[in-house]
Amino acid sequence: MAARNRSFFLALLLISALFSTGPVAAQVGHPLVNPVRPLHERLEAADLVVRSRVARIEMGRIVLEDAVALVGAVAPRFEIKRSPLSPPPLSVGDETILFLAGARAPYVLRDEPVEVIRLVEPSQATRWTSAIRELAAASGDPGRQIDIYLSWVDEGPATLRALGGEGASKLLGRHKELIPDVAGARVAAALNPGADSEARIFSARIAGATAPSVRALCRGLARSRDPLDPQITELALRGGGVAGGPEIGELLDRAIRDADPEVRMAVARALNGVARTDRARAMAAARFLAESDPEEAVRRQGERIVRNLQRPSGPVH
Repeated sequence: MAARNRSFFLALLLISALFSTGPVAAQVGHPLVNPVRPLHERLEAADLVVRSRVARIEMGRIVLEDAVALVGAVAPRFEIKRSPLSPPPLSVGDETILFLAGARAPYVLRDEPVEVIRLVEPSQATRWTSAIRELAAASGDPGRQIDIYLSWVDEGPATLRALGGEGASKLLGRHKELIPDVAGARVAAALNPGADSEARIFSARIAGATAPSVRALCRGLARSRDPLDPQITELALRGGGVAGGPEIGELLDRAIRDADPEVRMAVARALNGVARTDRARAMAAARFLAESDPEEAVRRQGERIVRNLQRPSGPVH
């Protein structure tokens, strides 16, 4: 029962972390945060999704040409209604992907202006066309949609990576039963030194959602020959502080001696979390940093953690 409760608590931490905007978010950073709705929700709300080029802009209409339907069917040239109060940020010649409503032209734009997708380079058209068609084909299958989103996170480009992170986060929040399998699969992505840094950090957040996956992440970081990333190290230690296990000790032993002061500072920030399940180990690491670290800022942080943990019922948060 205790293990089950701990895994559930870790899952809640993941969901809250993915959407957090508070002090923890500011500390460890939240890449892939996007202000627009996830694409699966936009697909559900649209009757038609079209890639096209802006031919003409009028006061209440936009004329589009060279249309390719990604969802539904559309004529090669068509019109959409244009709101003068909140027009989409499009200019003549722009290639765009539009989410539309209506049985016939002029269609209504379903997107808010901030959500409108403009394709700046020719190569983007092929990538976006494939991505949206693939996601639309997986409608009603959240597990498959999460896999697609995570492939965007891994492969990019940057805008699609951001939308993939947002979409995967929303679906995991809605389908928590999928978290254990997804978390386990993300460990390797978080440990991949050749991957995009934001993709690795996002993967580390998901890997921190269950006890087995966060232990595997700590073990992988501790035994890797690659340099440690400060944010991934902090995420692993914070998650390990809830999960417990010897793997967190392996990672601590390596990270407190790392050549990068940012990694050692990341350890110091995470030690209150480590103390949740291993107060003695957290205290030993804090004392090592306070007494031995060559950087004054890291020593001071270590000293603060030591004082915190020395209190009879010192807060661990």
